[in-house]
Amino acid sequence: MKKSESGNVAPETLKQLAISAEAAYDEENSAKFANAYIATQKDLYTKENLEFLSRYTKSSKSKGFELMLNHPEKIDAVLGKGKSNEILSAVVLEESIYPGLRKPNANIDSLVAALKSKYPMVDISKPVDLIKIQIFQSEKNGTNFSPQY
Repeated sequence: MKKSESGNVAPETLKQLAISAEAAYDEENSAKFANAYIATQKDLYTKENLEFLSRYTKSSKSKGFELMLNHPEKIDAVLGKGKSNEILSAVVLEESIYPGLRKPNANIDSLVAALKSKYPMVDISKPVDLIKIQIFQSEKNGTNFSPQY
């Protein structure tokens, strides 16, 4: 890691440092090295680079998030249909929905509406349905918890 601070590190070393930092639960350095590695890549749309980006896209401020939000069709063409939305939805749920639910008198519908306004292209319907089931179950709200036929 000290050698990496000199700024003259091979891309493959940066990649390995990101992986090692992640294995040590060092998210700060993992993200730093992942971003440094990605900055060295000329073509981000290779399968290897997109798989790497997928692994390290954990924030809406990351390069991977930006790419997946703006070019989901390119990502999905390489990684498989729906992969970009899967990653984007995980990030936005972690940043917006889960923290909002921890507040007193949280309202899942208003949280979802705010999120859809900010990220209309991200489909969070499936995870939100699961969250609602958990909420209804914890509130013992059988009417909403049971399927309506």
